[in-house]
Amino acid sequence: MANWGDMVADIFQDFETYFATKGVLDIPFFYDTFLDSPDFAAALFEYQGQSAPPKVEGVSRSLQLNVRDKNSVLARNKIQEMYNLLEAEGSIIYVTPERWGQITLRQPPFKMRIDEKGRTYYCFNFGLITYHD
Repeated sequence: MANWGDMVADIFQDFETYFATKGVLDIPFFYDTFLDSPDFAAALFEYQGQSAPPKVEGVSRSLQLNVRDKNSVLARNKIQEMYNLLEAEGSIIYVTPERWGQITLRQPPFKMRIDEKGRTYYCFNFGLITYHD
C-alpha cells in the first residue's frame, strides 16, 4: 500500500488522471493556480472546508474545480461535462485504482467571475473523504 501522506499529496494528480482517462480533460490542468495562458484551461483548488465526520478513518478534502475561457459557452460546457461525470459516479468514486472515497457535490456549476482579459470562470465545489484501501 502507498504511504498515506503520499496518497493525500497526490490528489491533484489523481483527479487530473481521472478526468483524462474519462475523456473530458482535453485542456491544460493546473493545481492551486492558473497560469496566465492558455485562455482555455482548468484548475483544481483546495480550501479549508470541513473536517471528516467523527469515527471516520480518512482525510476530508474540500476542492473547487474551475474552468475558464474567453468563450463563456465553452467554459460553461466543459465545467458541466466534468460535473456530470462526478455526479454520475454517485457517492463512492474511484479516482484511481488505488484511491477511492466518498464524494459530495456541494452545488452545481456557477459563473464565478470575468477577469481583466475577458475570460469567464465557472466552478463548483465538492468534498472528498479519502480512505485507506
